[in-house]
Amino acid sequence: MLHAALARTAPKSPLARLATAQKGSVAAIVGLAAVPLVLCLGLAVDGGLAYGTQSKLQGAVDAAALASARTASGESGDIEADARMFFDANFPDGYLGSRVIDFDADYNETTRELRIQAEVEVPTSFMRLGGIAAVPVKVEAVAQPLITGIELALVLDVTGSMNESDPSGGTKIDALKDASDTLLNVIYGDNETVQDVSVAVVPYNTEVNLGADRTDLLTGFDEAAFGDDGWKGCVEARAEPYDQDDSPASEAAFTALLWPAGEGTGYNPSEDPNAFCPDSEVLPLTAEKSVIAGHIEDLEAEGFTMTNVGFTWGWRAISPRWQGEWGAASVPVDYDHPTIKKAIIFMTDGKADWAPGYYTSYGFLSDGGLGTTKEKKAESEVNDRLLESCELAKAAGIEVYTVMFDLDDAKIEQDYRACASSSAHFFDAPDGATLNAAFKEIAGQLTALRLTQ
Repeated sequence: MLHAALARTAPKSPLARLATAQKGSVAAIVGLAAVPLVLCLGLAVDGGLAYGTQSKLQGAVDAAALASARTASGESGDIEADARMFFDANFPDGYLGSRVIDFDADYNETTRELRIQAEVEVPTSFMRLGGIAAVPVKVEAVAQPLITGIELALVLDVTGSMNESDPSGGTKIDALKDASDTLLNVIYGDNETVQDVSVAVVPYNTEVNLGADRTDLLTGFDEAAFGDDGWKGCVEARAEPYDQDDSPASEAAFTALLWPAGEGTGYNPSEDPNAFCPDSEVLPLTAEKSVIAGHIEDLEAEGFTMTNVGFTWGWRAISPRWQGEWGAASVPVDYDHPTIKKAIIFMTDGKADWAPGYYTSYGFLSDGGLGTTKEKKAESEVNDRLLESCELAKAAGIEVYTVMFDLDDAKIEQDYRACASSSAHFFDAPDGATLNAAFKEIAGQLTALRLTQ
């Protein structure tokens, strides 16, 4: 018993003590080494979380920059609020536990460059052991219009119904002017000109005014028939198929529109040979923003509606077959120009309307200029010829946008959808506010965009 007790209490040998000390040291070393290992593991896990957040954040900022730059201009309202709306739609609040700590959008009117910066904090898990509670992630995107060149025809309804009240307030003609101004601001920004960009304005009712100096386009012109005031500038529609295409006057000349004295009922009280010829003339392709805006501002509304007449003259305004006919010898450019695209924005607030006793580009209804003397059949023929012109223009390479304004008509909507280049090229605007938004969207589509950073 004494031996057993002595055995239990006897001091350890030097070797035993060394072994025990080594075990303690290894444990201490392993313990110390575990800290950086855990931190490294935490760095990998938390870093992966931050990387995933950064990727999502960059995508959201890119989307916000592209969407906002598409319609940004000096008069586009709160650009940062618009950008933030797009950003929030693509980067949900609290994504992977992150928190947005900064968002900024700056628009440069001169360069038309929109720069967006966003920063978030991503909470950590393992890295908290090292005193790092969150990782900041910051990204940036810069978007700018990529305009390779545009020849654009604005074909605008100036019929009498455009003097009516706009559901949004004011008159419809004023709403059209505001929407056109918005379009120009998106295309031009704060610049008076943009390289290779030009716009033609083609106001129409049942006629189009080419200007009193365009007698070079006419055949059989008798100036004396127009009395002291002279010819105002409207022409009659050519015979089919030339009324539907872009053939120049050298192939099929035009006849000056002359309301015959003493003929017609109730619409020509002054016996004016130029009655209801629009006061606003065609503005040929023009590069200067202020000139285009001024021409639109002067638009006045009167008369009835022949949509096909307006559309074909819009086409001729940008057709290379009319090169040199509008003034400059080099425009309109060829259809296959490598850097300049051609487009028509065709807008109306009404369907074809031909009242008996009213002289139009096709004469009186009783003349049978559209193959019938029946009002509804003649109006239907106007719609058919419009669609034919749309197809011909699109086949030639023209991008066609159609806009219905304050017009609730299923058949006309069907025709306008068919006339447009695609479903994305058709717009139904029930009031001035949506007309403005439509023109803004069209301008964004025309100018395209690119991310430059």
